[in-house]
Amino acid sequence: MMKGLVRGLIIGFGCGAVLGVLFLLGAFDSWQTKLSDMLYTPKKPRSDIVIIAIDDRSIQAIGRWPWDRTVHAELLRRLEQNKPKVIGLDVAFPEESNKTSDDQLAAAIKTAGNVVLPLESDKLHVVGNTIVLDAIQSPIPLFSKVASLGLVTLIPHTDGVTRQTPIRITDTSSNVIEPFSLAVLRLYLGGQKEAFSSFPTEGGQLRIAFVGKPGTFPIYSYMDVRNGRIPAKTFADKIVLIGATALDLHDTQVTPLAGGKPMSGVEFHANIIQTILDKTFLTSEKRWQTLFSLFALSIVIGVVSSLAGISWATVFLIVAGIGYIIFVIVSFDRGIIRKLVFPPLSLLVSYVVSLAIRYMTERKEKHFIKKALSYYLSDAVMKDVLSNPSKLRLGGQRKEITVLFSDIAGFTTISEKLKPEVLARLLNDYLSRMTKIVFLFNGVLDKYIGDAVMAFWGAPLNEKNHALLACKTALVMQEEVGNIKKEWEKIGVPDFTVRIGINTGDMVVGNMGSDLRFDYTLLGDNVNLGSRLEGINKEYGTKIIISEATYEKVKDAVVVRRLDTVAVKGKAHGVTIYELRGVGSAGKEQEFLNRFEEARKLYEQGKFKNARTAFLLLAKTYSFDVPIQVYLRRLEELIPHPPKNWDGIFHAKSK
Repeated sequence: MMKGLVRGLIIGFGCGAVLGVLFLLGAFDSWQTKLSDMLYTPKKPRSDIVIIAIDDRSIQAIGRWPWDRTVHAELLRRLEQNKPKVIGLDVAFPEESNKTSDDQLAAAIKTAGNVVLPLESDKLHVVGNTIVLDAIQSPIPLFSKVASLGLVTLIPHTDGVTRQTPIRITDTSSNVIEPFSLAVLRLYLGGQKEAFSSFPTEGGQLRIAFVGKPGTFPIYSYMDVRNGRIPAKTFADKIVLIGATALDLHDTQVTPLAGGKPMSGVEFHANIIQTILDKTFLTSEKRWQTLFSLFALSIVIGVVSSLAGISWATVFLIVAGIGYIIFVIVSFDRGIIRKLVFPPLSLLVSYVVSLAIRYMTERKEKHFIKKALSYYLSDAVMKDVLSNPSKLRLGGQRKEITVLFSDIAGFTTISEKLKPEVLARLLNDYLSRMTKIVFLFNGVLDKYIGDAVMAFWGAPLNEKNHALLACKTALVMQEEVGNIKKEWEKIGVPDFTVRIGINTGDMVVGNMGSDLRFDYTLLGDNVNLGSRLEGINKEYGTKIIISEATYEKVKDAVVVRRLDTVAVKGKAHGVTIYELRGVGSAGKEQEFLNRFEEARKLYEQGKFKNARTAFLLLAKTYSFDVPIQVYLRRLEELIPHPPKNWDGIFHAKSK
């Protein structure tokens, strides 16, 4: 039980950590926003907020928009008889009309004494917790002097939906700008700004607690009010908002609960005003609260799934999920927007991971013996043998195969400086990582010889590109050796080099040994050459050497340097060898490779002085290159004592 508890805690914390990072990086933000939109529920609109709509009926009756300003003056005079508390006239008057019309409207606004006109701006940006306006479009001075002013511009979210309204607003000179809704409320409450001066904002904006879809508030046609068809008591002591609802006037935005249906700007202001009057403020939960929720849920479900049966864990998952959704709904009604993506996701992820690990653990225990045997055979050999059991018999076949030998240079020196148990641990780690790379490229691990690794390609699987797979393996091995060296350096292991030799050719492959014990391995002269190529790296200070036979198989896919023609120890005939440098094209390195080959050819042709000059020029730029220095040392001996029968072959004196 304790083991299951610990495993559950680790799984829960691990899943919580991963999801926590994703949350902090902003993953699934758009999903969260869309899901939160579903939490809005219809409410009853306030009886003291009414809307007079500049609708299609009014435009057809009065005439083409914009109307003469005497029309608005007449409406204000009609409303004055009905005694509304405040009139929010959401119609912009940025330019002068004719003097008569402007004077009449200014007089009507002044007589009413409770009119709010709009300010507009198309250049808003968020600075901290404030909305800053770069440009403001105001009514003409004649109207601005007799009316209150407020900003009507709203900022849609990145998905095109408007969920907030600017509240904390300044211009570029830090002058405070009043929003339209607050200007209306200030007049409605008789100048008592304190009644609505404190409420939560996010980025200078207030989240709107929408009452309902478009058409929720009482709406009266502009034409009907102007013509006196609406009873006077309809507007008495109320907030009257006047604005366009006709679609052709393009004063609409999308709300989170309209299902994509646009809502007029004047209805937005009605929702904003009710939000403030009813104090139904909405704020997102703190980031630390989200993190706490997802960690708590991850750990709880992780522990339950690790200790209880699958049925009980599933029941708990469903109950916990439903419980959290209820918690989110209740919180929303109380003004807090909880996250609907990551906490439920943490439940599901921890549940799935816990069950998956539990399944794998149980399966591992059931197949312990089979798993133990798999350490002795590579996956490729095991699958091939299982599909054809006759291969378990002794014997072999001749095939073209590519063999790879790798060895740690100076491993004896390293082992002398380490305790046996530390040495064993490091060697096991090294061999494991090298073997994984062999298996990654479908290779067969032949054997370990101390710190050396022997692997091959081309059998039992008939890989057409076995030479290229071996080359890629060698390059990745050297990359991993770089990582290992950094790790070992921290515990005092001295610097070391891993040398690799690769050869391709006909070899005998099969099960070699006795009736009691045998290995799936290689035999043949080409196997020995591969081993010699690994050792010859020492002569040139290189890390990977491939034979000419291998090079011919991969020359269109790799970058190499032709190093030399060498007769390895025990052989009279020379073999052309290449340093493997990479896969693909040489790029900027091509110039160096060309110059090296030109100098090497001069050496091979017996033009020792010219070769020495060419290598010296190379050494000025590439002083770190060991093969250049090797050739210079040879030439220092050859120039004063040139051989009589020069064949360009270097005869190696050691393995």
